[in-house]
Amino acid sequence: MRKIIAPLIAGLAGLLASTACAQVTTHADSLRAAGYLFPDFVNGTVLMKSGGTVNTRLNYNTNNQEMGFMKAGQYMELTDLETIDTVYVYEMKFVPYHEKFYMVAATSTGLSLLALIYNKPVPQTATVEHSGSEKRSTASVSNVMTNAYISPNFWKSYFELTYQKKFFLQKGKMLLKASSQREVINIYPEKEDAIRNFVRKNKTNFYQENDVAELLVAMK
Repeated sequence: MRKIIAPLIAGLAGLLASTACAQVTTHADSLRAAGYLFPDFVNGTVLMKSGGTVNTRLNYNTNNQEMGFMKAGQYMELTDLETIDTVYVYEMKFVPYHEKFYMVAATSTGLSLLALIYNKPVPQTATVEHSGSEKRSTASVSNVMTNAYISPNFWKSYFELTYQKKFFLQKGKMLLKASSQREVINIYPEKEDAIRNFVRKNKTNFYQENDVAELLVAMK
């Protein structure tokens, strides 16, 4: 089978070491701190446009929206995306578009709602962790090659890493932004009043994929 993957990174080993203090950086902490969505690389499937499949351990990088995988103990990322049709991780589907992987959020009545998942660091305001967030150091520095965050003072000061989504409506080979009322109006300018009424009546939350999908289906 044609080779479809190539090495991109090999410098995350420092994230896996324990600190000198009593608290230890776990494998999951290291992956989260490096921007990976899941706490570990998990079994997934890469479906090729040729019809072939590749099974490997995968994880989604929220720093660059690329798909990472493990090979011979090294962190790598999928390349030659033009040869890839779909990537499956858990029950989630990801499709490549312009060098990034988009999660398939909804396909109701033919609608293809896609989402980019990215992270946003915010200063920690409470000691209790919330769902969808992880502690990371405010002293972290970004490695240009890998977007991995490495800090010698990882446990001295923290911020929370929250995950958010940017939504897009796929129409043919085009992706149209759909993460706000204005962006949806730009897609359907002739339905501006209907969109505003729907958003007001249903209190549409543009951070929630179900809310965005319902709005787009109603406007279809």
